[in-house]
Amino acid sequence: MTELQHHHALQHFSKHAFRMDSPPYDYNDISCNITSMTGGLPLALEVIGCSLYCKRKPIWKEMLKKLESVPNQRINGKLKISVEMLKEEQREIFLDIACYYIGEERIYPYYMWKALDFYPNIEIDFLIGASLIKIDDDDRLLMHDLLRDIGREIVQQEDLKVYGKHSRLWQSKIALEEVLKTRMGTENIIALKLCGLSKEQNFTSEAFSRLPTLRLLELEGGNLVGDFKNLFLNLKWLSWCCCPPDLQAVNLCLENLVVLKLLDSKILENWNGWGPCLANHDLKVIHLVRCYLLTTPDFSTCLKLRILVFVEHCPESPQIGSSIGKLERLKRLEIIAARIQQSKLSRSPHFDLCIMPSAMCHLKNLSSIKLKGLCMHKLHPSIGEMASLTCLSLHRCYQLRKLPDSIGKLRSLLELNLSMTRIKKLPDSIGDLKALEKMNIGWSEIMGLPNSIGGLESLLDLNLMHSEITTLPASIGDLKRLNWLCMDFSKIRELPNSIGDLKTWSYCT
Repeated sequence: MTELQHHHALQHFSKHAFRMDSPPYDYNDISCNITSMTGGLPLALEVIGCSLYCKRKPIWKEMLKKLESVPNQRINGKLKISVEMLKEEQREIFLDIACYYIGEERIYPYYMWKALDFYPNIEIDFLIGASLIKIDDDDRLLMHDLLRDIGREIVQQEDLKVYGKHSRLWQSKIALEEVLKTRMGTENIIALKLCGLSKEQNFTSEAFSRLPTLRLLELEGGNLVGDFKNLFLNLKWLSWCCCPPDLQAVNLCLENLVVLKLLDSKILENWNGWGPCLANHDLKVIHLVRCYLLTTPDFSTCLKLRILVFVEHCPESPQIGSSIGKLERLKRLEIIAARIQQSKLSRSPHFDLCIMPSAMCHLKNLSSIKLKGLCMHKLHPSIGEMASLTCLSLHRCYQLRKLPDSIGKLRSLLELNLSMTRIKKLPDSIGDLKALEKMNIGWSEIMGLPNSIGGLESLLDLNLMHSEITTLPASIGDLKRLNWLCMDFSKIRELPNSIGDLKTWSYCT
């Protein structure tokens, strides 16, 4: 890790500790001393500086004293001091991320932490402000490798001899050999990862009987065997890759489960074994990836569901039961089909809003719909009744040829993606989307933009890449907030004079 010269190190520290380039006069000496103790390492300067922001001077003196007690070569020890300053809930979330959630989309563990009566939005914002974690453009949790190692070291030091007394076990072989097989688990264990093991490995109820406080479980392959009555009572998160089609567990009831993620699994048409697991009032997320799925479950047993995701399922589109219309609290619906050849599209099962308009129009709280690669020909006019919708993506819906006029009723819509569709014309009502900020019609068959496009007063980004559009209407000049217009490989050869009315835009072509 590159070390900064003293002047640059002090400046870097000051930006995080004071939100300015240099320390105030009365903090100059102690700032110089703390900067020196970090060895000029940018990460340490950032983390320690953030931890001292708006703190009283006695806290600064205590920090300096702690830094002086750690050998200079132990950068981990110096960073660890900032972690030790965290409050209990902040520390719990930090350790969860360090051990399990790096690269995970923030919203999924958010629901688990909220179910634990944490205040995840507040605590995550604090950890971001303290430079202990970061969030990328896809809203995924990130953490520097050094901070990850510090978090895991803290867990390992909970007991240097007995693994069963650690709060979190993320090394699958250790979890299996030292805890489950030996039945040496304790109530200390709250999270367990059992992945990368033999696909024939079975997990018995006896092995889990000593883990009463388990709240997170990740499995790969195998099966649950035995009587699980009164087990997993505190389980909030279950992720299972290659789970069996027929669960062998008896009395398995995940009544407090919040997040269910299944990957590369075959699920029987009647959802055999999963029914009791879905019958709870706390379930917020069902996320299925590359699962063989003929039909969706009965959603009437999990009415508080917020996120429903099907990714690259087989067959290309599962049968969506009408009970989906009962999910009045659902906020996010994603159905992403596996890529199939164009020649097979006409024979693919359909997921078409025309099939179940009465079901879909009840989902008033939906804020995001992403239907990717599905064989649907049109949207039902009831789409306009989804007043809370902020994101509508129909990317790669090759058969989609038309948008209903009711699309203009989506007054909260911020993002519209129609790329790789066969839509040839946008309805005039598109101009009623006053809140719309991003629109992507690249690679589509749209021949031109309606004059009403000028009504998109909030539009920031417009993507016309590889489109069939040849000219732009003069009303394009009314898009005063437009700052990015992409016309790469489009058929546009001339811009209207009104384009000069746009003061802050840039374009690529």
